[in-house]
This record gives sequence, C-alpha cells and structure tokens, in this order.
Amino acid sequence: MWQHSQKTNLLSAVTYKALMCFKSSHYELCADTCSSTCASLTQSQRCPPCHEGCQCDDGFLFDGGECKMLEDCGCHVDGRNYKSGETVVQEDCEEKCLCKAGEFSCVPLECDEDEFCSTKDGAVGCYSKDRDAPDKCTLPCVEGCQCNEGYVQSGDECISVKKCGCTYKGRTCQGAGDPHYRTFDGKTFDFQGTCTYYLSKLLNISDPSLVPFEVLVKNENRGRNMAVAYTKTVSITVYGYTVVLSKDSPGKVQVNNLYVNLPFEQEDGRLSIFRSGYFGVIKTDFGLTLKFNWESHVTLTLPSTYYNEVGGLCGNWNENINDDLLTPDKTLAANPTIFGTSWKIKDDPGCSDECQGKMCSKCDASERNSITFTMPCSRITDKKGPFKGCHEKVNPSQFYEDCVFDMCMYGGHLSALCNALSAYTAACQDALANVESWRTGNFCPTSCKANSHYEVCATGCSQTCSGLTEPKGCKGTPCVEGCTCDKGFVLSDGECVTVKQCGCTYSGQYYQLGQEFFPEGMCKQRCVCKENGRVQCDDGFKCGPNEKCQVQNGVQGCFPEGKAVCSVSGYGLYQSFDGKSFSVEGDCEYRMAETAQKKNEEITSFRVLVKQLSSSEEKVITRRVDIQIDQYKISLLPGYIWEIQVDNVKTNLPMTVDDGLVQVYQSGVNIVVETDFGLKLTYDTVSMATIEIPSTFKSAVTGLCGNYNGNNADDFLLPDGIQTSSVKYFAEGWISSSDRMMCQTGCGSKCSNPDKDRQTKAETDCSIITSEGGPFSNCFNKVPPLKFFDECVKDVAAQPKDKTVVCHHIQRYVAICQETGTSINSWRNNTFCPLVCSENSHYELCADTCSSTCASLTQSQRCPPCHEGCQCDDGFLFDGGTCETLEDCGCHVDGSYYKSGETLVKEECKEKCICKAGEFSCEPLRCDVDQYCGKKDGVIGCYNKDLCSNHKCREKEYCTVKNNEAVCVAKSKASCMAMGDPHYKTFDGNHFSFQGTCSYTLLKTSGKDSTLTPFNIVNKNEMLNDSFGSYIKSASVKVRGHDITFIQGNRNRVIIDGTVSNLPVNLNSEGISITLSGTNGILQTDFGLEVMFNWADMLMVILSSSYYNNIEGMCGTYSDDLEDDYVTPSGNNMSDITEWAKSWSVPESNSNCWHFPPCSEEKKSLYRGQSYCGLIEDEKGPFAQCHHIISKRRFASDCLFQMCLRDGSQKTYCNALSNYMSSCALAKADVSTGWKELANC
Repeated sequence: MWQHSQKTNLLSAVTYKALMCFKSSHYELCADTCSSTCASLTQSQRCPPCHEGCQCDDGFLFDGGECKMLEDCGCHVDGRNYKSGETVVQEDCEEKCLCKAGEFSCVPLECDEDEFCSTKDGAVGCYSKDRDAPDKCTLPCVEGCQCNEGYVQSGDECISVKKCGCTYKGRTCQGAGDPHYRTFDGKTFDFQGTCTYYLSKLLNISDPSLVPFEVLVKNENRGRNMAVAYTKTVSITVYGYTVVLSKDSPGKVQVNNLYVNLPFEQEDGRLSIFRSGYFGVIKTDFGLTLKFNWESHVTLTLPSTYYNEVGGLCGNWNENINDDLLTPDKTLAANPTIFGTSWKIKDDPGCSDECQGKMCSKCDASERNSITFTMPCSRITDKKGPFKGCHEKVNPSQFYEDCVFDMCMYGGHLSALCNALSAYTAACQDALANVESWRTGNFCPTSCKANSHYEVCATGCSQTCSGLTEPKGCKGTPCVEGCTCDKGFVLSDGECVTVKQCGCTYSGQYYQLGQEFFPEGMCKQRCVCKENGRVQCDDGFKCGPNEKCQVQNGVQGCFPEGKAVCSVSGYGLYQSFDGKSFSVEGDCEYRMAETAQKKNEEITSFRVLVKQLSSSEEKVITRRVDIQIDQYKISLLPGYIWEIQVDNVKTNLPMTVDDGLVQVYQSGVNIVVETDFGLKLTYDTVSMATIEIPSTFKSAVTGLCGNYNGNNADDFLLPDGIQTSSVKYFAEGWISSSDRMMCQTGCGSKCSNPDKDRQTKAETDCSIITSEGGPFSNCFNKVPPLKFFDECVKDVAAQPKDKTVVCHHIQRYVAICQETGTSINSWRNNTFCPLVCSENSHYELCADTCSSTCASLTQSQRCPPCHEGCQCDDGFLFDGGTCETLEDCGCHVDGSYYKSGETLVKEECKEKCICKAGEFSCEPLRCDVDQYCGKKDGVIGCYNKDLCSNHKCREKEYCTVKNNEAVCVAKSKASCMAMGDPHYKTFDGNHFSFQGTCSYTLLKTSGKDSTLTPFNIVNKNEMLNDSFGSYIKSASVKVRGHDITFIQGNRNRVIIDGTVSNLPVNLNSEGISITLSGTNGILQTDFGLEVMFNWADMLMVILSSSYYNNIEGMCGTYSDDLEDDYVTPSGNNMSDITEWAKSWSVPESNSNCWHFPPCSEEKKSLYRGQSYCGLIEDEKGPFAQCHHIISKRRFASDCLFQMCLRDGSQKTYCNALSNYMSSCALAKADVSTGWKELANC
C-alpha cells in the first residue's frame, strides 16, 4: 500500500505538476468530491475512496463545475440540480418554484386564459396561444393571405383558436448498457433478466381515449458473462400491428412477422417506422415514440395523456420516484430482480431472471473506482471534452456511473465504453444538445455502407426513395450520430443509391429495385419492382418444382420443401445426396459437389473439393476441404480448430464473408460453414465432412455426391453426362483438374482386408451407437442409427491402428442428433474417447461456442443448438482456440475477428493494424525497396525479396529456388487416355468413343508458348478380325528429333528412328528413357511428358501443368474447360465427334482406312430413321422417358456405326437397342416394353 502511495506521489510531482485548479479550490492527493458538494446537503450517497484532484477551499462547496460559498449553493430536488436564483415552472404549470441558497420553495401557478402551458427552448412555462408568432417580428411584411382575427394558421388552413389542439408534454424511459433502466419518473436501476418482459403497457384499457399498446424487451447475456445482460429484441403491439427490431437482424424491421422496407407508414400516419442515425424509430399518431439501435439502447417516449396509466419496467409515471418498482398486483418490490421478474411475459428457452453461474459477483465500489475504468469514462464528464455542450441539458453523472459499471463488468473491454458513450450521445441529441465528434478511425470506429459516411450530427430525417422526401413521422427529429448518404444519393431501405436506382411504392409499401414480393397470400401473385418505379405482377404465378410458399425468417416467398445430405468419412466412405453408398480410397483431390454447368441461373454457384491424405505409418486418414463460392475460397484444414483460411489467408472464427453470404463458426468439435442460399457444410477437423443443400438444387448439382434427382441408380454420372457402373472410373472422372497428377485412386499397398475377428471387434466397438437403452436411444426415432453403425464398422475394421476412428463416427452421430434438438446422455469417459480441452476450458455435453466468444461482445448471431465440445470455464471466453478473460478479448472488424495483440497487414500492404483489448488501430505501411508484399503460411506481409520475386512462371507453375537459381516447377499433372475400342478421356475429363481406323493426332504442342519443348503423338487404329470396333494399332511420339513408336503385340520393344530396340532404352543426351513397368512400357522425359502403352488396348499420356492451355488434338485443350475440348485445328468447335476426329487425322499410306464404316448417304439416311437407330432418339418413342437420364446421342451414334459396319444386320440393330435399354434399366428409367415389337427384336 505504501509502495503504491509513494509511486502516486512521484507521478504527481512529475506528470501532474501543471494541474491547474479553478477559483476557490486547490490540488490535493486525496480530494473529496463526493461529500463536499452542494447536492450532499440534501442528498445522502455512498462515497467512493478519495482520488487526487481539485478540492474546494474551506467554506466552499462543489456546485456543478465551480466552488461556491454555502449561501450560494443550489438545490437538489427529485434527482435534479438547480442553481441558486434559478426559477423553474413545474410540468403542467401548476407550480412556480425558486431555488435560493439551497432552499427550494414553490407557489401555485395558473396560466391566463390567453395562455397555454407548453415548452419553448427547453423551458416549461405559460405562453401566449398565438404560439406560432415570434415575440417580435423582425421580418418585412409581404403580400399574401392573412388569417382573420381569432384565427391562426394550421398548415395551409386558418382555424379558430378554440379548435387548436392540446400540446402534451412527453416523458421518456430508457434502457441502455447492460441494461441500466431509467423510468419515466427518473428512477434508475439495473436488471439482468434474460427473458421477455413488459417495458411498458397501458393498464387501463377501458378508457376509449387512450390507444392500447404493449412494448416488450428481451435481453441476452453477451460473451458468456452471466452477471450482466443487454437488450437484444424490442417489440411493440399497437393498432393491431406487432413490430419487432432485433440485434439478430441489424437494420431490419418485422411487421406482423414479415420484414418490411423502411420507411414504413400505415393508415394515414397512425403508425410510422423509419431510420434515424443508428436507431430504428417507431412513431404513432398519439405521440408514442419507440427507438432501438439494434444493439443495446432502447427509449420509449409517451405523451402526458398516459400519465399514471401505464406499468412495466418503465414504471407507472406518477411523479413519485419511490413507487416505481410496483409489480402488476400493486405491491412494492423489495429489489429490481423481483420487480423485473414480476413483469415477465414469458420464459424463453434457457432464460433466467437473475445471474446464473459461478461468476456472478458484481463490481464493488473499490473495483469500479480503478483508473482503468474511470479514466476512459471521464470523457463523459470532461468539461473540455466532446460532451461539454450537453452537461447543462443532460446530467452526465448517471451516464458516467453506468459507464464505469459496464467497463468494470467487462474487464475494461472497449465495446462497453463505446456503448456507454453512444448512449450518452443519443440522450444529448434527444435534448437538442451539441455533441462534438468523439469517434476516430482507431477509437470506437464505425463502418458505413457504400455511398455513405459517418457524421456525429447527421440529419435525423434522411431523404428517402419513398417520395424522395423525409418520412412524414420523422419531421422535426433532431440530428443524430450515424451514417448519412453522400451527396447525390438517397436512402433505399438502409442502402444509399442514386435516384435512378430507387425502387417502387406499391399499396403503400416501399420495395427496392429488383425486389420480388407477394402482395397476395400463398404466393398466388408475384410482383417485381422494375426501373422507374414500375411494378410488374404475374397473377398466375406458382412456386417452382421442389418449392412451397411459406414465411421463413420474416420473408414470404417460395422456399425449398426439403433438403439432402451428402457425406464423406473415414477411409473414403461416401453417401450421395440420393443415398447411394460407395467407397473411394486414395489421396486425390475430388470434386465432391458443385453446381452443374447448365444449372438454373437463379441458384448460386458453389464447388466443394476434398483432398484425402493418408499417413502410411499410423494409417490415420485426414481430409482437407475447400469451398468455392463466388470469388471466395474457404479452406478447412485438418487439425485446426477455430481457424480457417479465406483466399489463403489465416482467419479466426467466427467470421462473416460479404455481408452474410457466408458465415463460418465453431460448433462444439465441428466447424460449420453456412451460406445465405441454403448450403451448409460441417467438418470435424479430421476427415469427416457433411454437405447439406436445399431441394432447389435438385438435378442442378454434380460430383461424387451425385445429381440429387431422387434416383440413386444414376449417381455415377461422369462430367460429360455419361453413366458408368465402375466406382473407379467414376472417382477418376471427378478428380480435380488442379490435382490431375498420378495420384492414387485406390488403396494400393495400404489395402486392408479385414478378417472375421477384426470385423467382430469393430461391431463390438461401434455397438454403442445402436444400443437399446444406451446414451443415444432418445435419438433413434429422429435419426435411425443403423446406417451410422454400418459405416462405423466398415471404417473401424479397415483402420485397426487408428483407435480414434470409432470416436469420430460416434461423434458424428451425436452431432446429427443434437442438431435435431435431441437430448444425448454422457458417453465419453477418461478411457473411452476422452476429449482433451485446452487451458481454462472443460468438456461439456452441451457446449456453448456461439454466445461465449469474444466476438459475441459486439456481434450477435443466431446460435445453433448446442453441441458437445470444449467449453470455456466461467469468467473466460473463446478467443480463437484459446479461452481468455474479458479484458484480453480482441476485436471484431468488418466480419472478421482478431485476437488481442494480433498484428495484421491488410491487402496490398498499405496498412498495418493491431488489435488491443477491443481497440483496433491502423497506421500506413510501405514495404522496403528490398521487400515485396505477399503471403507466407497464410499471412499477408512485407517479405524480403528472393530469387523468385521477379521470376515469372507459367499459369500452372510455381517458383522455387534450387542450387541458388530460380526454377519454375509444375503445380500438377493431368492424364489423357485411349482404351478399349477405343474410349477416350481428355485432359479436362470429357469421355467419348471413336472407332475410326486411320491415324490421328492424339496431342501435340500448340506453339502458343515457344519456350516449351515441342512434341507430337499420333495413334493409329485398325479393325480387329471379326470385331465390332477398332483398337489402337500403334502410338508414335515425335520429340527432340526422334520418332519413337510402340506397336500393338510387340511387347517389350519399341522402334526408335526406324530401328527396333529392346527395353530399357536411355537417350540420356535427350533426357528420354523408355522402361518396362509390369505389363506397361513407359516413355519418360525430363520436361514433364510421360507416355504409357500396354501393347494391347490402353494408351495413356501424362503431362505436367507447364503445358496447361498449350496443347491440342484429340486429348483436348487442357484448359479446365469441358466446352472447348472439341476444337478443330482451325479453331472451330464441333459437336459431331466423327467430323471432329476426322479433322485431326494425318495422311497415311493405307488408303482403305476410314473415319466411319463405308456407308452410302442413302443407307445412313435409312439407318438414322425411325425404323432403325432413330427409334432411340424418338421423343415419343419407347425410350423417351430415359432421354433425360442417359444420353441418347451416344447410343444412337453407336447404333449407326454398327449398322453401317454390319450392313444393316437385324441382330446388330437389336443389340444396339438392347444396350440402351440395359443402361436405362440400370438407372431405373422407364422404358416401354413394346420396343421389341416395334423393332422386330
């Protein structure tokens, strides 16, 4: 204690020697500014410990900001201070009072007949009924109409003075901060209940002159601080309307469960809703005004007609501060908790009426008086600060006390201070007081939307698109702090737009440009707001397939009627959207799900990629997930909780992308990615990923998850629309183009074939999932467990060394059960699937990882059902993956969360920012000359230039340093294949069949990049004896001056420049080797080209991505675009495979070769007709129901080929039709049984 005092003395001597005290006062180290005030003569209060400062001289007392003699002291009455000599007329003008030397005396007062009681310039008094006339007119007279004697102007009319309406003085109640309530009569109290309560309501509903109303408030804990609560939702019911404003939906207003655009006016101004600065304002024609800033500050103003007629948290308004805590049964509550609870309207799930938990202690006086809290809050009382112009109109003392309390309860976090300053700003501006700018880019910064900017005193009534005027109910609103539109822009429901971008008014409601709405119930009429305020309606509208009309989250429209789920887990167990189960092993990157290229334009595009990784030693399977939505790429990495990468930059959770397009958050042990168009992805940070999409994506998706059309028989659809029955071919078809290297699509040497004993053990381990009376039995009716049990057994048996596999499968089932709201019993223990939590946290079966984050202090979100996982201990919050105290919480800025102490560099390295205890500050940055702006390990920054910094590589290459030189290395490889009779697969994944018997350019360099090593590969096909198709006869590779040819049947030999050579062969000077691997001959080069041929029926070319977009031929263009594969040498796209392949033929000596079997045009026309192959394509024929599932073109083409080859053989014709019928049957498509009769088969 003495050490602290000595330090204080030293500080005073060094830093405060210039402290100047005002007249009749002096500096003291322990000044008494509490019991030595004029107010203390009549008001007792608990005084905090003394602090250094100015002390009035003996014989003087503090009075406002001055020291006065006792006889000059003012008066403290009903919570208000009056200076000595000040005269005041009490409300309703019934008394006139005078303060003199601390004595407050009143005499009766009655206004004269030609006077009325009103307020002018903030002063209550008796004023002449000619109220609109100034005391002395200084303006010159003008020609015009003059009201006759006894009449006054009211708008554009002259009415009798006797008909003038009454002026009612209103009174305001407030809830702000955590929340601090101030009743109509001025009583202040704190109430931390988190249920729904009456803020105020009309009690006497029998009086016809009073309009009934009810105002409700719902509070919430923030940041898992159970000792305090904030206002979350405000609603009012009046005139048959229920209006709701909630922190869950900032800037939005619901009227009768539907969101409306602002401004909103109903029934000739009876109800008006508009924006004013940060506040949403609701006004009625009888003088009620309700304001809420969608954050924590609510005010309610009522006219004096409701005097002594109301009840609720705002009190009864009877000028008696002592009976404000009356309960509905008219008894006086002993404390605010009992009072608040008595006005509860309902119990919300998980709500409470008082502090819950262990950390419920309240900051006592000694804690609150810490300089850590008092100094920041002193901005409110600073006589030279931004609020000095308000002190005389709004006493700052209570706001200062509220600020200190909130700062103390939240450990000094900046968010509490900003809320307190914002509350005082609003109160000052309501009182027409001047507030100077107090926010900066670093202190309590605020962000405004496009085409707008911040002002501390912005117009309270912005010009809006609705009539291009201010809202009627808003007129006369004082200036407010907030965002205001830039010059040339007007407000369109919260967005600042040009007049040309304004929307439409329809049936009295405003709609934004392009907005779709349904004025008639049940979506029978759909209207769209067009340009120039024109509304276009479709009276015969119906919702689309897979949709139904309903109200969802406050919006009426056509919404998905269902959803589907696709998942991958363990060693590669997949289940498609349509429920097909299959296994895909290996370490490739797969296109798990994506929107189809020919999708409905109204749905949002997305792509989900999964990259499987395997540890050969432990056999632990991990999987990374990438989600691409619009221009954003979100990466989820195994082993990382509370952290993702957005566009390759590390990002803490929770985070929001593009104003709510994507939200990513931690939910128990899982990371959840949720979009505003219905896509939801759940990832367990190890190997399991689940994709959920709404029914509007039916038949609009592709990938390993299938096409979501309700038929799992056709799920094995390749990218080019061809069906396959092979899991291997199916998986290979959906390998990501960026990963088309020789990745392994099977298990290879790691294959595990579980024996009976291993299978039995796996069933025992997984049996907890299906155990009757077990911990999950409550969930069986909602989520049948058998499928999860089967997948668990397969995975556990296949990975005997990984003891965590069973835990992940149980954990997955638990998460799905908890998502349905089902209660799960405890299942983990210290020996079975223990979950290890970090410091200051513990495991809970129902963990809150949503409202218990540092980000939740300033950001509200709809929290999902709780899930099992790690929970921060009481007094701690999730700060990324660690649990920190309130004072160590970080900053939430523009949808991203930054930890306290975290430094970041913004894009292009123009700013360097740091977060410290909620304060986010930035300073200009410029990289040094020897540095460049880039990303390393997911972090943007200025990095020292290396040899690669100025070394340019090709599009699909990256730079690395080898032997002190910058070298470009290909990022990946891709493969092209010809197999069988022959079936081709291009580099980009197209599949086609072609049986021409000539020589064709399989691929060659295009010459666009002259620095690439040129090559040319030609394959020659020929008919096999008594065969129905052609096969690969030879493959010739021309490269670096050599002609190397593989010939079918000549196993282990190649012809090099005309000479037969046995393998292996090494052309070392040319960087070429030809070796034997199993049954395959492999040609390898040092520039990224590999050719593989089995001397029978399989030819494969593997090419490095250095050649990306630099090749041509029948292997396609290698451009990641399926649409441009069928390009001729002249650059034209062709749809006819035969004509396209013909364009790639090369001259040869065999004049008998053909691209299509010899067939006259007359025969071709015959075979294409309805009597033959045309039957397959007939839109009214027996195969019509199959056309949308199985490609008819390919089978009709094959039919024509075989008919020409076999000269119209009936057997050949029937075989062709039978092949199409079999494919249709495999996909469970309907085929008319009459096809055989029609075809005479």
